[in-house]
Amino acid sequence: MRILELAVISLLLYSLLPAASAYFNVTSLSTTVYLSNGTSARVSEVLNVYVSNSSINQYIRDRDAINLTTNGWQSALSTTLLTEHILNPKGSISNLTFLPGPLSYSGNGAYAQLTLNYYSSNVTNVTEIAPRKFEYSVNSTVFNFEHAASGEILFPNSRLTIVVPSGSQLISVNPLPDYPYNFTNATQFSWYKGEPLSKFTFVYVITESLQQEVTSFFSSIYNTYEPEIYLSILLAIAALAMYAYIKTRHE
Repeated sequence: MRILELAVISLLLYSLLPAASAYFNVTSLSTTVYLSNGTSARVSEVLNVYVSNSSINQYIRDRDAINLTTNGWQSALSTTLLTEHILNPKGSISNLTFLPGPLSYSGNGAYAQLTLNYYSSNVTNVTEIAPRKFEYSVNSTVFNFEHAASGEILFPNSRLTIVVPSGSQLISVNPLPDYPYNFTNATQFSWYKGEPLSKFTFVYVITESLQQEVTSFFSSIYNTYEPEIYLSILLAIAALAMYAYIKTRHE
């Protein structure tokens, strides 16, 4: 009787193997952070996915599904990697878009790229250290990667890339990027799998031109006094209309 029970269990497990092996497999993750002359950043994350031959039709159905959310894709992929990896606990995510790409076929299956784009706030801290000169530092609490005994680290088969605005001057970085080897005039820096992030440091300086300073000044005034500016414009238009009306009546 015991042998019969074991045989039945073995048959059940064997019948489940094709379904388990015929699923999707996330092979790598690439996270690119585009820093700006502000505290927010644009983030683009790309998951490379292998799709077995037996799962190609399922991927196509999932891709064509109108109401399949990112949570639904997480379940379909059986992965937690499909999430925002640049997220300040005291910040927010906006303008999130998700695009599951088309399949690229190979002899033993197919490959696809799933792209997650969004804006993350409070990614950097900024301090004015001189007239028109600003020091930016990346807030290490924004990272949402894997936790190990030593702290947060990059996932296996993952890459983190930070892109700074043109004209930025790198002041301090730790750990050293895996790319490039020469930081002179570089605007793109990458770290590969296993790099520790718990004590991550990335500091750069941007010197604004006089034109940028003037533009920033008037932009700050506009943002601060926007209702008053609109009211002043309306009052000016009303005054001109009244003047034109009175002048017409006296002619």
